[in-house]
Amino acid sequence: MDDDLGLDPRRHERRAPVCPACGVTTLPQEVPGPDGGFRCENPDCEQFDEPIR
Repeated sequence: MDDDLGLDPRRHERRAPVCPACGVTTLPQEVPGPDGGFRCENPDCEQFDEPIR
């Protein structure tokens, strides 16, 4: 059952990264680029709209 909730540690690599500056889960870019494909979408974050790896 934990697998359905995204808690299975074997599936960790499939989850979106967390922004190191604010701790919010990042969202994928509309068009993935060479910089990692995820961006911080928290407008109060110092890394807002910056690539997160």
